[in-house]
Formats: sequence, structure tokens, C-alpha cells
Amino acid sequence: MGKLLGKITVTLVSSYFLLVSIDSIIFFYKLKKNDQRKTEFRYTDQYLHPYWFFSFPPIERTETYGKTWYDERGFVGAIGPESKGDRKLAFLIGGSTAFGDGASSPDKNIAALWNKQQEEYFFVNAGIPSFNSYQELLRVMKQLIKYQPKLIVSLTGYNDINIAHSRRGVDLPPDAYESFEYLYTWVEDIRSNRFRGSAVRKYLMKDSFLSVLVLRNLKNEINLFVDSNYRDYSLQRQKYYKFNTIKDQDYVKETSLKFLENMNYIHQLSKANNIKFLAFLQPNKKPNEFYRNVINEINSKNLTYIKDIVGSMMKYESSFKDDCHFTDKGYEHLSKVMLPYLKSF
Repeated sequence: MGKLLGKITVTLVSSYFLLVSIDSIIFFYKLKKNDQRKTEFRYTDQYLHPYWFFSFPPIERTETYGKTWYDERGFVGAIGPESKGDRKLAFLIGGSTAFGDGASSPDKNIAALWNKQQEEYFFVNAGIPSFNSYQELLRVMKQLIKYQPKLIVSLTGYNDINIAHSRRGVDLPPDAYESFEYLYTWVEDIRSNRFRGSAVRKYLMKDSFLSVLVLRNLKNEINLFVDSNYRDYSLQRQKYYKFNTIKDQDYVKETSLKFLENMNYIHQLSKANNIKFLAFLQPNKKPNEFYRNVINEINSKNLTYIKDIVGSMMKYESSFKDDCHFTDKGYEHLSKVMLPYLKSF
């Protein structure tokens, strides 16, 4: 009987390690495939950045395309301030539309087009996909100011409003970074190196054969699965916030206030350094009610350095690639709509 139990034990242990080996092979195969994917041009990937939370993938991850689209400083087209020649230096900041998402090449983005359409300023494109007004502020403060530009132009608002709209009812400020809540699901306490259970359950058990067999049955005993504060993130948001008009109006004001606060900081910082600052509210092909209400709230302040060009681009509706990005022709239209404001500012 003892020998039989021994054989059964050896068989079970051997089977367990066989499963571990198979699972490890699958895991590392997926990891290798993921690394191969990261060498491709994927500027929408968000890599942690010490100053502005996330930025472009590192240049070494995008050897084939990266150097033609941006450099290690985060300047689009790898064209920086040193290329200005005799012109006054200017920066374009913002998210993916400022960056030129939808354009066929870096020389089709707004900054590149302005460099051909006028001769007073040389524009360096400092747009980074998914950036909101708070990240723009940080970038101006920590990086762009040191180049002593004469003008900073922001194409902004879309990310602030849409990120805020997706977080209604969640205890985060409207201008918190995009993807912050997803990082929060992973890390409970930075110093303790503890991971939140919801993230482990979501990611390990989705992809790992061994996890499905073993970890699922141990979830009540393993400390990793204790904390699931963000497991029902979307559901909690929907339960807490259901078309409440009073809360909606309050949140519209809070969102616009945070946006205007960040714009004002950039404006004051620019003014203190003898830099002109001009912000354009980004066109949206299909704005929802919340978006329209926030834009109206911003416009009600009548700030001279914030221009609403949303309506002006609607006659070029066919040149939108999606709700907020453009085709090459669309970026040409957009640059020409904005250009008169620059010349008269």
C-alpha cells in the first residue's frame, strides 16, 4: 500500500512539474512574441516616464521606424530646436492629433505644415498620444521652457474631456493621467512591492493554463487575491453614476475647472518667460453631450488665449479619420484654420 501511494505521489508530482514546464514554454513563447511586437512601430504604447507618467516607446524598441517619427527627446520627426535656423522657436504640444495620428508621414503633421506655410516661427512638434493638459503643463515646465521658445501652441481638450467622461463616479481627479487606474490595479503599495489580487487574477489566469488549474482553486488562501478594489471598476462606476443631471453639471464644471487651471499655469509660466501661449480646443467629429457641455463651460470664460475651432472644422467632416484624428488632407485643413490665429496673435 505504501509503495502504491509512493508511486501515485511521484506520478502526481511529475505531472505537476510537466504542467509547469508546458506552462513555462507557453509563457516564454508569448513573451518572445510580445518582444517582437515591441520592435514594431507602436507610438500608442505607453511606457512609464519619470516626469509625465508615460511617453513613447524607447527608441531601441522601434529601430525600424522610431527615428523617423520621434527622437529620444520625444520630438516628432526627430526634428528639434537645433533645426530652427534664423526663425523664432515654437513648440506644438498636445496629444495624438498634435502628434499627427492618421498622417501618412511625420512631414504631414500640423507643425511640419506650419513650417511650410509661414516663415516667422520654426515649429517643433512635441505632441505625445493620449497626453492631457496636466501632462502638457509638466512637459512645458520640465523640458520645453529650457529651450527658450518664443511661442507655445497647444492643441488640446479632447483627451481631458473624454478621459474625465470615462471616469465619472470614480474617486480620481478629472485630469489624472490616462491609464492611471490600470496601473493602480497592479500596485497596492510601491514600497512593499505588493501586487493587487485583481490584476493577478485578470492577467495571469487569462493567459496561463497552470493558473487556471491551480491558482483558481487557491484564491481564498493566497494573499495575492485578497484585494480586489478595482475588480469591478466599470460596474462600480455605472452603479454610482447613472445620468444624474445635478452630478453631471457639477462634474462638467470640475472637468472644465481642472483643464482651465492647467492652461492657466502654462499661460502664466509662458508669460513669466516672455513666451506667447495659445491654446486651440481640439475638434471632435461626434461630441457627446458631456463633451459639448465642457466646451461650452470653457468658452464661457472668454479667455483670449484659448480658441475654439471645433465648429470651423465641421465643414471638413469628410477629412476626419475618426472622431478626433485626420487624414493628410484633414491636417492640411486644420493647419490652415489655425494659422490666421497664429499670425494675428
